[in-house]
Amino acid sequence: MKKFSIHSMALGIGVGMILTAILNIFFNTGLTEAKNYTTTDQFITLPEMKTNYDIEKIEQNFDDIHKNQEHITINIERGMNTGDIAVLLQKEGLISNSNDFLKTADRMEATNKMRFGEKKIPNNSTLEDIVKILIQIE
Repeated sequence: MKKFSIHSMALGIGVGMILTAILNIFFNTGLTEAKNYTTTDQFITLPEMKTNYDIEKIEQNFDDIHKNQEHITINIERGMNTGDIAVLLQKEGLISNSNDFLKTADRMEATNKMRFGEKKIPNNSTLEDIVKILIQIE
């Protein structure tokens, strides 16, 4: 009787692990598609202010402020997550610490709003400025 119970328990744990792995694979493939979410809205909400701003006005302000400053052009590829972007920014010398960038993006609730494409970032940009540039719709 004791041998049968241990055998049944081991078999149950094994079946549970297999089912868990299959469910994990099934549900995680759906999450990677959510990272590529884009919108064509002309308005966005900047998280720290909870206010709607016109995209054209934001772009004009960035153009006016950073017109004559040196910048670095980076290419955010489709499917890159916030961690990948932080590593790229640190490699290019735009940020000194990728963890600070991740915390700032999280605080601004912008981790899932960053857009892919070519981005021009001024050398002296703050972390908040960089996040705002990366969520702009071009």
